[in-house]
Amino acid sequence: MSNPPESLGTPNSRPTELGTKIRGVYKPAGDPLQVLLVELWEDSLGLRPVGIRDNFFELGGDSLLAADMLMEAEVLLGTEISAEILLSGATIEQLAAALLIENSAIGRPRVVEVQKGTPEGRFFYLHGDFNGGGFYCVNLARHLGREQGFYTLPPHGLAGPLVPPTIGEMANDQLKALVEFQPHGPYRLGGHCNGALIAFDMARQLLLRGEQVEALVLISPGLAALPTPVVNNSPTVDISPLSLEHRRQALLQLYWKACVDYFPQPYAGRISVLYSADEAREDNPKYDWKRVSKQVEIHEVPGRHLTMLTKHIQDLAKCVKECLGTATRPGPRPAVG
Repeated sequence: MSNPPESLGTPNSRPTELGTKIRGVYKPAGDPLQVLLVELWEDSLGLRPVGIRDNFFELGGDSLLAADMLMEAEVLLGTEISAEILLSGATIEQLAAALLIENSAIGRPRVVEVQKGTPEGRFFYLHGDFNGGGFYCVNLARHLGREQGFYTLPPHGLAGPLVPPTIGEMANDQLKALVEFQPHGPYRLGGHCNGALIAFDMARQLLLRGEQVEALVLISPGLAALPTPVVNNSPTVDISPLSLEHRRQALLQLYWKACVDYFPQPYAGRISVLYSADEAREDNPKYDWKRVSKQVEIHEVPGRHLTMLTKHIQDLAKCVKECLGTATRPGPRPAVG
């Protein structure tokens, strides 16, 4: 947790082929939704890298390219996108913000069905994408196979304006929603980043209740530190009065502190931990999962903290599918390493 998140990283140098088409300062993607859109625009326009404040039409895009790009985005994100959204704001930053507004969580269930699948072996997933809406889950579910039931529990700040101050309290609240949806196990849980820590704490509490947790898949667990973190010891925070940009910054600070303050307690079940290829395993010793459980499997997935969810989603899904498959195998598996 000593490195800044990708959203705060140093911009890459831009290739000369972009020339004078680029106006303003390059700003990289900061969440999985923006990463998905950046990759899509780069493929559509044949240019890279594309920043989230670059204008689609100033980069050479026309109406035909825009129509094709929006159709592909609908397939990737699992939602309808009107052409008017692009016309009213032709940057990725504006498009992503408009999509989040159109898909606001007001009135939505606490447990969202992404893919129905078969009744057995539902996978409950905490996507951790408190800024980007978790749209990448649509693609992840598809690559797991149509028979795999896939359900998300949206993070606090996205599923509602009230944000508990600790991972434990977030897990308590998410657990209420899970048990209301499915009162008893066996359960299969997973999550990414902060969502992985919440999923872990939910699984730990379920075991303490005497419930069965068949699988626990932690993808890139934790959250990279901010360069200048703001210490916030306040109780549950209401982000509803904040603008979109201020909300993003507030949530990043809140989740950063929640992750920094969280120390995983011993866990009696099996844990599958998936890291991206560039992540340091010993970045934070307190997330040494082999000290938490005697049944730990460590896996490596190509990409980075965010691109493992987008560009390398097929590799990620293959690994997750293997981890979920171990839930049907009898007996404990030995720890790795």
